[in-house]
Amino acid sequence: MKTNRSAYIGAIALFAVLNIVSEALAQQPHYKLIDVGTFGGPQSYLNNGNDGNNSATVLNNRGTLAGWADTPTPDPFPSFCFDDDCFVSHAFQWHAGVRTDLGALTDGMSSQANWISASGLIAGVSENGEIDPLIPGLPELRAVLWRNGGITDLGTLPSGGYESFAMALNNRGQVVGEALNTVPDDSSMVGPGFLTTQTRAFLWQNGTMQDLGTLGTGTDAMAQFINERGQIVGWSYTSSAPNTSCPFFLPLASGSFIWDEKNGMRDIGNLGGTCAIATGVNDQGIVIGDNVDDNIIERGFLSDNGSIKDLGGTIGGTQTTAEAVNQAGEVVGTGTLAGEVSFHATLWKHLGKITDLGTVDQDPCSFPSSINARTQIVGASLPGCTFDNNTRAFLWQRGSIFDLNALILPRASLHLQWARDINDRGEIAGIGVDADNNTHAFLLVPCPAVDQSGCEEEIVGDGANQSSAAPLRRHSQASDPSSSIHQMLRRSMGPAPLILQPTIRGSGTESTSATEVVTSLQITSGTPPSGTVGKLYDVRCAQIPPCNVILAGFPVTAAGGVQPYTWSWTAQPGSSLPPGLIFPDMSRYQCLNVRPPAICGKPTQAGTYNVVITVKDSESPPSHASKSYAIHIFP
Repeated sequence: MKTNRSAYIGAIALFAVLNIVSEALAQQPHYKLIDVGTFGGPQSYLNNGNDGNNSATVLNNRGTLAGWADTPTPDPFPSFCFDDDCFVSHAFQWHAGVRTDLGALTDGMSSQANWISASGLIAGVSENGEIDPLIPGLPELRAVLWRNGGITDLGTLPSGGYESFAMALNNRGQVVGEALNTVPDDSSMVGPGFLTTQTRAFLWQNGTMQDLGTLGTGTDAMAQFINERGQIVGWSYTSSAPNTSCPFFLPLASGSFIWDEKNGMRDIGNLGGTCAIATGVNDQGIVIGDNVDDNIIERGFLSDNGSIKDLGGTIGGTQTTAEAVNQAGEVVGTGTLAGEVSFHATLWKHLGKITDLGTVDQDPCSFPSSINARTQIVGASLPGCTFDNNTRAFLWQRGSIFDLNALILPRASLHLQWARDINDRGEIAGIGVDADNNTHAFLLVPCPAVDQSGCEEEIVGDGANQSSAAPLRRHSQASDPSSSIHQMLRRSMGPAPLILQPTIRGSGTESTSATEVVTSLQITSGTPPSGTVGKLYDVRCAQIPPCNVILAGFPVTAAGGVQPYTWSWTAQPGSSLPPGLIFPDMSRYQCLNVRPPAICGKPTQAGTYNVVITVKDSESPPSHASKSYAIHIFP
């Protein structure tokens, strides 16, 4: 009798466990993967919201997705390829199983879709086939609007200019962005030190482009967002005073504005310092953003009805960022952990109430990109705290975080790398990589269960006759690949922590390196470029619009071992770092838009300098690796 009772109790316990497991599996979502494909070229893309620092709508609640994709045609401007792989690209719209080529202003030119409205209007940019007379070789870009199956050139400012860039739009067809005029300006906001005329924020409506002005005595501004009320949010220089908080981002004192037809442009304020950068706005006029003070401490903020407040709280570190906001005013961003090296995606449902969303499989880092009305959050989880092919897209909902690769059928054609946007139906848009390391835009559609027929992957065809298409060989760019139009056409990145800034190789070919210390840990950066006395070291152009962000500094990278890493440098006997250059650690962002560790600065003395860079990992005992560099500085 006793034995029977024990068996009975054991059966009940087993049934309870199985029931719990069954309920957990039933709550786990499942998705159908749609590989959006290309127009015959190798890759397709989505607006990445400025490397993840800004919100961007590429998927609306109708399930329509907007992006751009390569054709098999080589880019006609090899010195300024539109995309890094030097193929002509066209904007696309995907809806209900049909991908539509949206075309460009001129045959043979490239275009890009940046934003889609709830009603299906799409804003972006297109080459027009002309060359900018102020920048030799640079193809002109024009802000464009796609509606009713056609493309509209939004033109340039009434005061003149050759470039314009559409950033966002609303259901009324109001389009905002920035354009270059012809007024000389050495600190042009879209490319200080590279472009030489002012950048002006614009509103386009009813066929007319309007200059929105600037804050204070500033000369430049950029419009980044517009809501359904017609409120426009963007950035502006506030004066000619130097930027003391984020000079790595913009050289002059900068703030953010909100504009409407009744009140014009208003400063949303700051939390101290000279760097308040808006990163999103909802239809209630709630603005979010990041503020960097003079101690180079970044804090996410919320501005509502003229009042700016710190989002509040920490998850162990001192810094936070704000990346996206939903219509209820819930904000997602990042927070640093103790030590300021690792960061996690975070959620604020109320000011001061911060929630650590965690990571996938105990990754050290994660970041969010979008939040919908159901508080579903998507982004990426980073095993190495750097964005690479091991990064995996995540979904967070009801307190749990999921690797999206585990929520689709196995043996998928793509590794889902980054979930970029989520609509209120729970559909997810993002970027994945295929077996050949090509990026493809994807769409995930919820399905009942992973083992049912409705969940099979769908791959959209190339849309090109492969028998007559050119061989899909990556074409080399005549100049530095970081000056491709695609790099320029990333929305202007927010300031620190710059968590998504990819490692960018030095563009120089001079100098040689000595033998590395070969361990499981190794320094992977190549040879540093030469420099010139009095000029920023390793300066190059990236981001949206043309040269919207100047990069200066040679990034030093490592692989293997256990992160985080600790970096140091020593000089070879009788040598040093070139005078005027520094090798900052991770504690401060002293390089211009290049996250340390990096060699950066402005050399003051010609010569050849030999230094040894050493990296130490976090193993116990730690592993070390070193690499010698020769850096040539010319007069």
